[in-house]
Amino acid sequence: MSVLPRIGRKDTGESVQTPPHSNGENAWLQGTLYAVQKATQAIAGLPDFADSEETFVQEMAQFLAAEGCATYRWDRYENTLTLSAAYQGQPHTDFVKEIKALNHYPQILQVLENLQAGQMIIDDRGRLTAEQEFMAKHGIRSMLLLPMVAQGRTLALVQVTESRRQRLFAEQEVIFAQLLTNQTAPAIYNAIIQAETERRLDEQVVLRRASTIISSSLDLQSVLGSVAEQMCRVVKGTSAYICHYDQRQKKSTVIAEYVSPDANEKERVSDLGVQYDLRQEAQQMDAFLTEGQPVHWYADDEDLTWRERDHYQRYGGCTILAVPMRYASKVVAYAEIWDSRSRRSFTPEEIAPVQTISQHAVIAYDHARLHSELEQQAGELAALNRISQAITSTLELQETLEIVARNTLKLLDVEAVVIALLDKSERYLRFATVSGDLPDSLSGRRSKLNHSIWGWSVRHAKPLLVVNAAVDTRHDPTFDEQSGLETTSVLCAPLQAKGQTRGAIAAINKRDGKPGKEDMRLLTNIARAASTALENAILYERARREIGERKKAEERLESERQSLADQVSVQTAELRKTNAELAHAVRLKDEFLASMSHELRTPLNAILGIAEGLLDQFYGSLNERQTRSVQLVEHSGRHLLALINDILDVSKIESGELMLEMETVPVSSICAGSLQFIKLAASKKNITVHSEIDEQVSYIQADSRRLKQILINLLSNAVKFTPDHGAVGLQVVGDPENEIAQFTVWDTGIGIAQADVPRIFRPFVQLDSSLSRQFPGTGLGLSLVKRMTEMHGGTVSVDSTPGRGSRFTVTLSWQSSSASELEVAISQAQLPQTTGLHTSQLVHRPSRTRILLAEDDQINAEIFVQFIESLDYQVILAKDGREAIKLCREMRPALILMDIQMPGMNGLEAIQEIRSDKKFDDIPIIALTALAMAGDQERCMDAGANDYMTKPVPLRQLKKVIRSYLR
Repeated sequence: MSVLPRIGRKDTGESVQTPPHSNGENAWLQGTLYAVQKATQAIAGLPDFADSEETFVQEMAQFLAAEGCATYRWDRYENTLTLSAAYQGQPHTDFVKEIKALNHYPQILQVLENLQAGQMIIDDRGRLTAEQEFMAKHGIRSMLLLPMVAQGRTLALVQVTESRRQRLFAEQEVIFAQLLTNQTAPAIYNAIIQAETERRLDEQVVLRRASTIISSSLDLQSVLGSVAEQMCRVVKGTSAYICHYDQRQKKSTVIAEYVSPDANEKERVSDLGVQYDLRQEAQQMDAFLTEGQPVHWYADDEDLTWRERDHYQRYGGCTILAVPMRYASKVVAYAEIWDSRSRRSFTPEEIAPVQTISQHAVIAYDHARLHSELEQQAGELAALNRISQAITSTLELQETLEIVARNTLKLLDVEAVVIALLDKSERYLRFATVSGDLPDSLSGRRSKLNHSIWGWSVRHAKPLLVVNAAVDTRHDPTFDEQSGLETTSVLCAPLQAKGQTRGAIAAINKRDGKPGKEDMRLLTNIARAASTALENAILYERARREIGERKKAEERLESERQSLADQVSVQTAELRKTNAELAHAVRLKDEFLASMSHELRTPLNAILGIAEGLLDQFYGSLNERQTRSVQLVEHSGRHLLALINDILDVSKIESGELMLEMETVPVSSICAGSLQFIKLAASKKNITVHSEIDEQVSYIQADSRRLKQILINLLSNAVKFTPDHGAVGLQVVGDPENEIAQFTVWDTGIGIAQADVPRIFRPFVQLDSSLSRQFPGTGLGLSLVKRMTEMHGGTVSVDSTPGRGSRFTVTLSWQSSSASELEVAISQAQLPQTTGLHTSQLVHRPSRTRILLAEDDQINAEIFVQFIESLDYQVILAKDGREAIKLCREMRPALILMDIQMPGMNGLEAIQEIRSDKKFDDIPIIALTALAMAGDQERCMDAGANDYMTKPVPLRQLKKVIRSYLR
């Protein structure tokens, strides 16, 4: 075997040791062979690999009379040397535990790869090689390197060192040192093979044990803990951890761990359940999970982030092996095995059983996870069943609520539970029951419906999950102040029964982690069960209270019954008489209003019809003065019609017959139409009209006709009571926080004294006679404003100063419209108006199409005939219902205009008679009537009419309706 050239200088001035000689060179050779044989026999007789190496380095050092000797195991994969045995016969610098990056030490690498011995010395002259710099750094003056080879495999590197002197080992010493190494290598190799065999047997035992443990349990925590232990044992690590990685949030959570007896104190601190933020290492983690291959690294690697190095060093880590756990082509978790004792590498032979365990474990993990989920669901069902049984075992309201709160607290594992119920005003929530880390003093307190998370859930009748209450605008911070609890997360579900929301149940602050969808689902199920129990308890409480009150009343009545029997009889008779009189009075009032409506609207129809015909020059042209006079007639007629409508509206409101038709209406359009109505009156008095509409209040839920009526009444009053050259305005402001919109009508008029404000909203009331003379009116406008506003669920307020003007503010509920609501409103606004006529009812109009008109009033009949004939239609006139039926059968008109109140047979009876004949099903019938009370239109449509128009009938509108049916 060749020997590397000696490195260093011979003329160092120091003595160079020569090999010992005893009785000549042959004697030294015999002694050397004897020593080699003796050392080889001693090493071969040792069963343990570590003992063999320790004996070898001791014999080598003594044989060469050197200060120290060590062996280094060579890792071809990592290209590193790791100290495996060392002997120091004399004081000597500690041996280097690990020599990394052998590419930087070509002479050492040459010894390993070319199987050639080499030696080196160092002095202070000349430029040093990398190996000499290494020697100088570690206090070595002379070094002999020998490869240890067996079965063509390099087992280790033998290092003989001198630190106090320069020494060149003689060629004979090197030869016999290599001979000793070669003689010893088979024994060490056998020991290594035996150790590897034992390791593989141990691995098989571990694998069988792991397989048995994995297949014998469905407890997820137990399975994962056992898997971590077996992984740690198979590679002889000090600790092992199984982690779940959330790829979306870039967070890792330790779900199982095992710490061996060899672990250091830092490792013994439990990491179970700890979550780590890996956003800085996300790229490496994603690559690791995507490639799905095991990797290992060292805690002092330079390519680790500072946070990773700090973490591993803080917990005492040295070498870390990471193995992905893949199931169905998806990495569900990963394992980390730590060795805190030394910097080592993991061979493919060591990693293979870890992968095998992980493959078995991940299947068991998924089975255990499914089993755990099923057990959890079964537990939840059992808990819900217990709650149902508990709350159905009692009908006491407070006891029922406390049972629900206690069980919810335990089942969801939260810090506190609150059950809040609506109060009678339905503007506040009352804390009916509190449980957990909340003071008893909180029970019974109120919370605003519009300013809390549970209030939102009640108002929208929807469950709500808030993960971070601190940044949620719906959270009420006063709750934290009152409860002393810092609210972090809230689960909330409404309590609903029979389509009515009565309150909400809220679970506050999940103890372990953050609440999720499963928690929300569970709370919703609890709320359903609790809602039924709550409804039963409320009904029971109400029944018991009513029974108690009834018993008390019966007891009082029983004691007084004998003495009051005659009085009761008399009072009963009087009450019956009074009720009969009241019913008769109400009937007379309705009949009177209906009759008055008809009697007033009939001549009004003639007046307005003639006025409209004159203005449209149906009777010839008019001069300017005549036109002005007719306009005044029409204006007065319209004013009279408005008064009649106001009186009817008041009557309908008082009788409860006025119904609102709520819809999504455009605020700007309503305001513009209202302002247009007063434009002419304001211009006559040189009054400036202002408007300011909040852009965010674009739509509102209201009855568009009644809202416009409210604004017109307020604006008309403002113009009426404002002197010439004054100002009137309409202002709309939205308040999203309180979900209200305010419509304010202001003026610079005469104002109202504070004492008179309560009177102005009463019907038929004006403040004084002088004002009545100066400002005419019926006193119904503000009364209608107040009542219609209240029907919308709103309020009206007044702020006025005599001589400085007034501000009337109408406040209505309002929420910012969603996109879908706006689209619906716009689409409805764009739809063409329909008349209720089906396609099968459309009639082709030939020249001089016949129209049957049933009208008993001569003036109205004349006006209608002249107007209809001006439209190029032929009119057939009937004076009552019977004549209308007769002419219909004889002439078969294309369309019928039917008055309702006629002598003999009225219009409703005539319509029914016509509709009874199938031949006339396709003839459109339009009811023209002065009936304007509630239900009048429904009666006309039920009789068989296609359309309904109240008198006075605008001729232009009548023209559109006729042509829509005869087109």
